[in-house]
Amino acid sequence: MRIFICFFLTLGAGCSNGAENRFKANQKKVTAGAPKEEPKKIVKEEVDYHDLVAEGAILVDVRTPVEFARGSVRGSKNVPYEALLQKLEAFGDKGQTIILFCESGRRAELARTILEQQGWTDVHNMGSHRDW
Repeated sequence: MRIFICFFLTLGAGCSNGAENRFKANQKKVTAGAPKEEPKKIVKEEVDYHDLVAEGAILVDVRTPVEFARGSVRGSKNVPYEALLQKLEAFGDKGQTIILFCESGRRAELARTILEQQGWTDVHNMGSHRDW
């Protein structure tokens, strides 16, 4: 009986190690051939935003009201990204030039995409409010 139990214990240990080794080998095969994805980068436009504002563009800070209250670009309006779809009237007609910005440019990029999906045609992501 002892031999029988020892046989099953060693067999079981061998199977789990074998299965684990096969899993690791297959994992290496799958990940070795997979293309490495680069993180999506936000490409900043080379635009003179001061000129666009002089020509009538609207400056929109898409940060939260608390962030906006700490300081923003003079003359900008605050339309938080989270409330963007509820406040589309703040952007004027769909031909209006709009310059969006936030803390880093990420929320502004998301807001730009939403506005373009809603029909606006001249929307710019300035990036950070510090870039003004």
